[in-house]
Amino acid sequence: MLSVYVVAALLVVSAHGEECDVAVNENTYYICQKTGGIRDFLPADEFCQAKGGHLLTFPSEKEHNFVISHLNKTLGSNLKFYVGIYQAHNNDNPYNPETGDFYWINQNTTKITADSPTYWAPFDKYILDFENLPLTKRQYSNFLMDKEGYIYPAIRVKGSKLPLEYESPVIVCLKAGRVVNADTQKSTPQNVFDGTLELWAIITITAAGVLALILIGIGIGCFVSKKGKFQKVPQQEQTEYNA
Repeated sequence: MLSVYVVAALLVVSAHGEECDVAVNENTYYICQKTGGIRDFLPADEFCQAKGGHLLTFPSEKEHNFVISHLNKTLGSNLKFYVGIYQAHNNDNPYNPETGDFYWINQNTTKITADSPTYWAPFDKYILDFENLPLTKRQYSNFLMDKEGYIYPAIRVKGSKLPLEYESPVIVCLKAGRVVNADTQKSTPQNVFDGTLELWAIITITAAGVLALILIGIGIGCFVSKKGKFQKVPQQEQTEYNA
């Protein structure tokens, strides 16, 4: 009986953990499913820092194409993830804090411009034509991306929270250089990051609970059966038997 609860407890722990795929090109990429998700930009980057990297950035068009191609094969269709780009705030103007100055999270002193050597094309409207964007778009600080490479405005410079419908369990991190050898990288099946980890954990824990109830029922039945065998014979029946 105890073993059933131990297995269930272990499944709960694993369901609230993380599972990462690794892709290697000129840099190393960690595509992690974190149960429960992270809704804010900075905690997502802190997750990547713990792995020795930072949120996904695009040092070159080649690296952008590589990682998007990999994500296209491994992510579920509705999943989105943070990109490590942000707009600086103007703290002196609380009503219009947008600045139009965008930075990669790992290069926070170098403004992204048309001459930047990094690959910023997915954000070209914000980099090249910021002043002509509607105010609602100019006030976004962070962005999400899907496996096709499309971007979605996420958090405003005023600090409003990410809409609930954008909450995602996926975090994509970049660690500079070939940290992991290509022959040791993990292979992830199609659409592995689509919530199946949580579903299987729930199914397994439920099954373990049902099994526990069955075992309890069997134990009670055995106890009742044994009690019946050792029940005393009534005095009248004993007298008739002895006669």
